[in-house]
Amino acid sequence: MLNCFSIVLSLKPFFIQGDSMFALFILIIISLIIAIGFLISFLWAVKTNQFEDDYTPSVRILFEDETINTDKTNTN
Repeated sequence: MLNCFSIVLSLKPFFIQGDSMFALFILIIISLIIAIGFLISFLWAVKTNQFEDDYTPSVRILFEDETINTDKTNTN
């Protein structure tokens, strides 16, 4: 990662517009890195079937929970 910044810093003399153009260049690079990170995480989620069942969670609230018998008395 440090090597990428050193490459970007070495390109600074090629910009004639000044520091504002250099800041824009840095922000574009950072946004591309973040976008690639989101793309990788989305592809990982699709590959591991995270979006496989989209029906069950929406209707789960409609079903009643099973009651658990907490009676400790012996019924023998």
